[in-house]
Amino acid sequence: MSLPTPNTKHHDWLPTYRVSALSAVSGFSVIVLAVSAHYIAQTLTGTLFIDGIQVLPADSPDSFSVFNLVVALFTFITVPAMLTIDRLRKGAVTSLIMVELIWFGVLSVLWVAAAGLTADTIGPIVDLCKVNPRVKILQRMCKDGQVAAAFGFLAFIALLSYVVILLAQSIISSQHGSPVWKTSVSRANFKGSIAPVLNVVHQGANALLSDTPMKENVEAAYPPSQHQGQHGATQQQQAGYFNGAATGNTTTYTPSPVTQQTQLPQGYQAPDVSYGYDQQQTPQPQQPVQGGYTQGPPPGVAQV
Repeated sequence: MSLPTPNTKHHDWLPTYRVSALSAVSGFSVIVLAVSAHYIAQTLTGTLFIDGIQVLPADSPDSFSVFNLVVALFTFITVPAMLTIDRLRKGAVTSLIMVELIWFGVLSVLWVAAAGLTADTIGPIVDLCKVNPRVKILQRMCKDGQVAAAFGFLAFIALLSYVVILLAQSIISSQHGSPVWKTSVSRANFKGSIAPVLNVVHQGANALLSDTPMKENVEAAYPPSQHQGQHGATQQQQAGYFNGAATGNTTTYTPSPVTQQTQLPQGYQAPDVSYGYDQQQTPQPQQPVQGGYTQGPPPGVAQV
């Protein structure tokens, strides 16, 4: 099993992805808004007894349901409005990439907080639903909570993916000399591509979905010729300087012909450079004597 390769050849895919992701988020917010309102209505108007104790109707709605309702309402009001304004008026403030990154980043944090709070709170209610399958109001409350948590996480994933892709593409475009922070996605002149990043994610996802063992994947990515060890590479590097030939217990090294030896003409004799003294005898340094003079008078002083 493998994932299809992402198509990032042209930049016109980003506005299409933007519309698709934000439309999906708008749909998810409608679902969460509906089930949260239904859950609140059940808790405020229904009747439920547990072990002879009246639990419902409650005096106030659960905090997670109110939080889901508020986040879904904000999303349902702002996201479709931003899409509509971008289509009707080019260059509006609400369509700027900088504004979208900030607002959608905040919404993604709110959605993951709402979904996490719902999943954590609905756990004990789900346990009651399992042992009381005939209590209809309890079953409806469980379904509402589970649906709200599931679509809350989906909204978070959709928003976060769009924010990450848009941020990465904007940074890459700025590094290529085309800042797009104060333009809209539909009118931005993106330069560069996030194809290498998406390809790495694509390859990593395929590696996780692959049935091939990890050892085979490593051997396929790195053939034996590429990981023979540092000793093999060192010997190959040394071969450029020395060509060794082992004979018995001794080893003879022949220098590699890195530089060509200069051929001298026949009968040529090297000049005699003696530097003023016999090369066979090393000149002895003069020892200082009393009076501050060395052996032999200094220049300009007559010897007595």
